[in-house]
Amino acid sequence: MSGEDPQAPHREAQTPVTRQLIYVSQAVSTTSRDLAAILDSARRRNAKDQISGILLYNNGQFMQCLEGKPELVQGVYNDISKDERHEHIAILLDHEVRRRDFDCWLMGFKDVSLDREFATQDDVIEADFLTAIERAGKGVSLLASFARL
Repeated sequence: MSGEDPQAPHREAQTPVTRQLIYVSQAVSTTSRDLAAILDSARRRNAKDQISGILLYNNGQFMQCLEGKPELVQGVYNDISKDERHEHIAILLDHEVRRRDFDCWLMGFKDVSLDREFATQDDVIEADFLTAIERAGKGVSLLASFARL
């Protein structure tokens, strides 16, 4: 006989909550050096905070997806919203997800405008990547729409 109270509610293992936040913004400066610096700083912080995601760039416009623990995603977004390299930030989607869509990247990147001089091949996502994701949710659909602009 176990020492558990048969009247106590059954406790299931808690799955960590994952927050997915997608925003758009307008770049203030869009040199190759600026974009490379943004990617570098994002990847370093995301590695530390276990944040995954993707950054899309299209002729001065950004769309980014951040995924991770809610409080860590909020911290990253708070810092991004204060970053003077872009303006007119607007959240498009902010919700909980069961699984990350971009768990294979600290920060995937695609320059939709095809200005790739600053990125290595490892940084660049193939053009049809977003439409090929089998379990595409709302976030992936938003990102795919932006990538097709």
